[in-house]
Amino acid sequence: MNETLNTRESIPPYLSRKIRFLSFFTILCVVFIHSYNYSDTYLLPTTAIQEGKQICPMIQFFISNALTRFANPLYFFISGYLFFAGAHCFNVSAYAKKLKKRLVTLMVPYCVWVLAWSAAGILIVNYCKISFPVIDEKIGLLRENGLEAFFSTPLPFQFWYIADLFKLAILSPIVYFLVKKLKIFAVILAAVPWIFDYSVAYMPNCDGILFFVLGAYLAVNSVRFPGRERRVKKTALTVAIPVIWIAVCAAYTILSAAAAPAPALLLAYKACCAFGFMSVFIIYDTASARIERSRALDALSSCTFFIYACHEPLQHMIFQRVLAFTDSDFVHMALFFLLPLVFAAFGAAAGSLLRKAAPRVHSILTGGRG
Repeated sequence: MNETLNTRESIPPYLSRKIRFLSFFTILCVVFIHSYNYSDTYLLPTTAIQEGKQICPMIQFFISNALTRFANPLYFFISGYLFFAGAHCFNVSAYAKKLKKRLVTLMVPYCVWVLAWSAAGILIVNYCKISFPVIDEKIGLLRENGLEAFFSTPLPFQFWYIADLFKLAILSPIVYFLVKKLKIFAVILAAVPWIFDYSVAYMPNCDGILFFVLGAYLAVNSVRFPGRERRVKKTALTVAIPVIWIAVCAAYTILSAAAAPAPALLLAYKACCAFGFMSVFIIYDTASARIERSRALDALSSCTFFIYACHEPLQHMIFQRVLAFTDSDFVHMALFFLLPLVFAAFGAAAGSLLRKAAPRVHSILTGGRG
């Protein structure tokens, strides 16, 4: 899912592998985020579990809205770092070159996939006469608002990230200037709206701004990437951080089940994101030797973008249809754990076959990614 590593000369091999595998793990987390299938599937920082203190909804919430929520911040962080890695200067020529490349690597795949999924959604709703609330809503917005909805609320809703990443590419001269002149204070400035979960319409969301700026800060100021050349060393702090992360995620889940006030939920959610973001580097470095020897993970991580692009809205449609016939907790949980694994395998297989059979088409669909 990450940008093509065209700055390999400035990125050590260990870091290159680390970014590749972390990108795959975070994509798998996104599939699990979208796999939540109880009453309120549109999870927000202040979402309260409608089923209350029932164990199965709480397990799903713990995974989908707490444990895996480091994924979006990590995407933007890696993207910000790679965007500026090896950039010794950022003049008009460099900006124009990067923006032109992002049109190919971001906007072309965005338009192709959103068009394809929108056409499929319209076909299913209008001609197959099958109704899905989320798809019905997205098609209604598309008909009402046209291009604005196409780029702001795409039917395959995970593509909001691609749109935000292109907006950040447009804003990259401002980001470069701020991190070059203000250094760490630019990150602190970007953290303020993130803490309050405040985003401006038509701008990248607060997750994107903060963590893209953080990645840019490391790259522009030559600050060492976590575990850049070697593993993060095991210390009392590196053990404590993942433990705190799990505890915070559990506390957030309990607060949500108890319908705690929105400020408390927001604070707990942000703590989940922050500690998860730090923990993922520590956990990866602890297990990196085994991860990098795994042939299965190597194959899956080479098709990360296809997993990302294929899983929604199809995953949502499947559990909607199945749960229309039964509402048992067993089915809810089976769908929650099985569908992400099925889509990971399907996306990897489809991406691998297309890369071999039609490499040019594969390159267009993925923007040159895996």
